[in-house]
Amino acid sequence: MSIGKLRERLTLESQALDADATLGAVATWTVIDSVWGDIKPLHHREGLAPGQGDGAITHNITIRYDPTLLIQTGQRVVWGTRTFRVRGIGNPDERKRWIALSVEEETV
Repeated sequence: MSIGKLRERLTLESQALDADATLGAVATWTVIDSVWGDIKPLHHREGLAPGQGDGAITHNITIRYDPTLLIQTGQRVVWGTRTFRVRGIGNPDERKRWIALSVEEETV
């Protein structure tokens, strides 16, 4: 991976539960950081209709390694109007140059 391939502006978000007078707790998303990244779709899985999320990984996202980013599974990545839930995190070359995220696209 070369740094020139990190062309997409991505927003990393973390979920927080806020107290609500009527519902008890409401989930809100807080921006962690905005980063440049590369996003690649995986092959389409036949038989899975849009909106039928089953926890399957749909895309791989690569961002530059940053020790100050505390990325965890369950957080999400926003790319334009699309949202992806982080399902896995890796360090592909084990040299702390890149962070590889396995994500599932969320549908409404």
